[in-house]
This record gives sequence, C-alpha cells and structure tokens, in this order.
Amino acid sequence: MIELLVTIAVIAVLLGVSAPALQSVRRNSISAHCRARLASIGLMHATYASEHQDRYPTFEYPLDLAGVADPILAPEWGAGGGGWLVLPISEIWFWGYQLRPYAAEDPETEVMRTVEALSCPVVHNEWITSLPPEQLDGAVRDPMQPIQNSYVRSAALFTRASAWDDSAPPPDVNAEHAPVRVSEMAFPSSKAVLVEASSHHSRSRVRLESASVEQVNILAADGHIERGRVVDALAPVGFVGASTGFEQPPIARDRWIDTGLPYISTRHGHLGRDW
Repeated sequence: MIELLVTIAVIAVLLGVSAPALQSVRRNSISAHCRARLASIGLMHATYASEHQDRYPTFEYPLDLAGVADPILAPEWGAGGGGWLVLPISEIWFWGYQLRPYAAEDPETEVMRTVEALSCPVVHNEWITSLPPEQLDGAVRDPMQPIQNSYVRSAALFTRASAWDDSAPPPDVNAEHAPVRVSEMAFPSSKAVLVEASSHHSRSRVRLESASVEQVNILAADGHIERGRVVDALAPVGFVGASTGFEQPPIARDRWIDTGLPYISTRHGHLGRDW
C-alpha cells in the first residue's frame, strides 16, 4: 500500500510539473498554425496586387454623378437591393472581402472554406462552436459579422501618407482614403499589414491596444510573419473617422480613435515603420 501511494504521489508530481510545459507546447503549436494562416493570406495579398496594378486590396467604392468615389453608400452590396454604409475606416475590420476570390475556388458556394481561410484558426473554431447550426450559414454570409476581425488591418494601407505627417492634426481616415501600392511601402520588413486583434495564443488574451508584453502574430508588408509584443510597437497616433453602420449620417465613433492602435495607426503611414 505504501509503495502504491508513493507511486501515485510521484505520478501526481510529474503531472503537475509537465502540465504547464504541455500547455506551452500546445499554445506554440496553435500559434504556428496561425502564422501559417497569415503567410497564406500574405500570398493572397501578393496575388491581388499583381492583378490590380500593384495596389493593396481595398474596397471599390461606387462613383457619384460627378465620377468621384462615394465611400458612404454602396447600394449594390446589400442583399435584395438594400444598401450598406461603407466607410474607409471599416477597412480596419472588413479587410477580407476583397480577398475572398483568392481564398477558395468558388467563394459563393464554398463559404465556410473561404471564411476559414481568412481567419485565425483559434478564433474561427471558437466561433463555429458557439453558433447554433441553424444560424451558422446566415452568420457566415452576413458581411456585417466578419470572423476576419480576429486580425485587424493597418490604416496605412488605405490612407494618404501626408495624413500622418508630424505637423498634421489627427488624420481623418474617411477623408484621406487612398489605396496604397506595394512598391510605395518604404519599410516593408517592419510595416504591419495584418495584426492579431488579441494575443489569442497566450495564457491571457490581451487586446492589441493594451500595453502588454504578450506577443501577437503580424503579417509584414514584405510577406514574412513577425512575432511582436504590443509594447515594442512604435507609439500609435489617434485618428478621426466614423464606423460602418446604418446611422444617417454615419456618426458612430470607434473607441480606438482617440489614442490610436499599435501597429495600425503609426506616424508617417506607409512611409514609416511600425516597429
């Protein structure tokens, strides 16, 4: 009996010692899967740019009667002839729709595969399991609920560089909208394209705006994947803009506007560095 109790105690101690290490290995494995997903999305960006005059993917806004792009209303996007309010600031979250044709052979019929290809594996799996089966198809097809929010997109990719100048006031992302060319990126190896919205693969999921030592996965403009800490990013800049919604006029302000967001709104736009 004593030998049995000693054996059980030794096993319990070994399990207690090895459990944290196993959890760390599991987190690293999931993080590697996420980095592979980001690398795949980087290839989609490169393919898109090669087919669209070297431009990063951005929303294609309808033209008004004067032939000027109208970023406010895109009536042809709504189901059944309805309309969306489509604002440039929304590209921070709704970045994935221009890449859907590159995520699956037929994104209209392979909806789930398309969404998964543009999402963090952890967030996607949790989202799938949290939805009742009868709501899943509708939620996937609803453009106002993109699972791609697991990654956020740099505002430098769709904003004029002059808007982020040191002497300028906080940039108006809606008014200063301008698609950026890949060849215009000044420091592609230290400029973020997509960043995890939270440290999904760490013990504590800290949101990107927190001054945290937790690491997040980053897709750099040159296509490589970086592991960076939020506190190591250069200081973000606040910006002005309104979120997508059905307000008339669209005046919903986002909570990140006043202080900016690390890796997303760094000074000097695509002509500067994020880290």
